[in-house]
Amino acid sequence: MWYDVASEELYMKNRKLQLAGLLAAVIAAGTIVAYTSGIAGKAASLLRGGSEESMPDTEWILGNYNDASGSQGMFYTLKNNSDGTLIVIDGGWTENAAQVRQVIKDNGDHVTAWFITHTHNDHVGAFNEIFKDPQGITIDMVYDANVDYAEYKTLIPDWDTFDRYPEYESAIGDADNITHLSRDDEFMIDDLKVKVFNAYDSKTVKKGKDDIVNNSSLMLKFEGEKDSVLFCGDVHSGKMSKMLIKRYGEELEAEYVQPGHHGNNSLTESFYEVVKPQIAVFDATEHIMTAEEYSAAELKEYFESEGVEVYDYRTCPHFFAFE
Repeated sequence: MWYDVASEELYMKNRKLQLAGLLAAVIAAGTIVAYTSGIAGKAASLLRGGSEESMPDTEWILGNYNDASGSQGMFYTLKNNSDGTLIVIDGGWTENAAQVRQVIKDNGDHVTAWFITHTHNDHVGAFNEIFKDPQGITIDMVYDANVDYAEYKTLIPDWDTFDRYPEYESAIGDADNITHLSRDDEFMIDDLKVKVFNAYDSKTVKKGKDDIVNNSSLMLKFEGEKDSVLFCGDVHSGKMSKMLIKRYGEELEAEYVQPGHHGNNSLTESFYEVVKPQIAVFDATEHIMTAEEYSAAELKEYFESEGVEVYDYRTCPHFFAFE
């Protein structure tokens, strides 16, 4: 997580208007009206009001949304169109809570599983607001990275922000629907297999302590019958890349990938060579994707040189067929 306050006010105003008019009409009905990109490869689609082309008739839909703050964030959904199962990944900044509420409301006010990759503001802010004041939303289970708070707080660098972790702890309180995940955990949600490749533990402290909050992010793989998606959270750095490659190798392969740390100072190209994605979705604004001070443009160029389709906040929201 870092702060990006580029002047995108007009852009975000237009996006908010677009979201307000589209999400309620489209997702609530359980029908995805989409405009296909026309790029060769998997059927990746961009939501457009009034288009005539529909998403393939798949059981699951993978959704990706930008953040109402105008900055980078992380908010994904996996929805089972057959039985209504809804999985939420993070949710973004506090300012994004209204959008997250609306998406959940449009899916029946019920979240089957909510995963918090880590407790930086741009990932957990909206969750904190909603969990404290659900306003009719029910959440079956919350999954997090099993942080040892006493050790964790001693490792936070001076330049980092830590205010959202105590807020998260306060929000969840003594709730009985919190599951702390560990590396190598595997379980099923509906008919999706979930595998945990990274969480807070001694290996993360050893390899990622220079940026412990980001590097202790959950790294999660959701696997369906044909497709899989790898959420890297904010995990980054060469050391973390090497450790994950050595430990998991081909298990990391996935059709979809969310590049670690919003694609900026991310995991290494060697890591993504192992993942072999067909589609990469950057949780990043135009400024992050293009400005010289960020490395996201270099990673985008690498992906495109490998034939990977690349998406970012400029064309959000995105809905992908997931089988």
